[in-house]
Amino acid sequence: MTAKDGDTTNPGVIWMLLRELSQANVDVIKTENLYLFNGEKGFSLGQGQ
Repeated sequence: MTAKDGDTTNPGVIWMLLRELSQANVDVIKTENLYLFNGEKGFSLGQGQ
């Protein structure tokens, strides 16, 4: 999941979401933080994105 265009998030929001998922007995096995560097994506898009 990514933020909508122009929106940003911060690590605190991500931690709160992970906590809520944990309390709902949802196992999270991996997270990926996607960053922009000077306005350029620092990650590759998946197929069809």
